[in-house]
Parts: sequence; structure tokens; C-alpha cells
Amino acid sequence: MSKILQYIRSKSIGEIDDNFETIDYTNEKVKFNGNTKVRTAEIKTKSQLLKVEDEILSGHILFVKLQLQAGLTTNYVLNYLQETVDQINGDIVLVNNEELIITPEGIPILRQKIR
Repeated sequence: MSKILQYIRSKSIGEIDDNFETIDYTNEKVKFNGNTKVRTAEIKTKSQLLKVEDEILSGHILFVKLQLQAGLTTNYVLNYLQETVDQINGDIVLVNNEELIITPEGIPILRQKIR
């Protein structure tokens, strides 16, 4: 375990849930470019979906709200975005039925809740 994780654990407030998987990224090559931004987006139409795809391919971190109009389904949008995220080895999480978090390669989304 890295010294950083040891330090964070020693400074953590509250109980640490031992039922989570620790991932060691010390040997991973992180591809993080200085142009990465945190962006918010909304998807209602196919053209907005394509704009979000461009932002993903540009390496930005996205918080996306789904407010789909007729013609787009949640499954279609999720599958489309998952394929795009897979191209860049990024990560995507559906937070609830209408919000997504999308990150580029090297920025994993941890699924464990902080308690």
C-alpha cells in the first residue's frame, strides 16, 4: 500500500468500511492532460448527446443530467456513452435514473460510499 493511502487512512474521520476493495494505482500510467476540465451537461436531444460525446473524447470530467425527449431512450443513451467511454478507457456511473458521472482515463470513479 502506498504511503499516500496510509496517510489518508491515518487522517480519516469515522470508521473505515473493511468491505471495500483497495486498488493500488502506483504502477498505473495516468493519462491526465492539463486541459481537463469539470463540466456539466444536459442531454435532451441527439445533438446534445453528440456534444457530450465530444466532451468525453476531449478528456473532460462530466456531470450529466438526462432529460430525454421523445426518440431517445435511457438505454440507448447509456449504451452510446458507454461505448464512447470504453474508447478512452474512462469510467461512467449512473448515479440515479437521470444523472451520470463520466471521467477520462486515469480518473476512476470509486463506488464505495464515504460513511
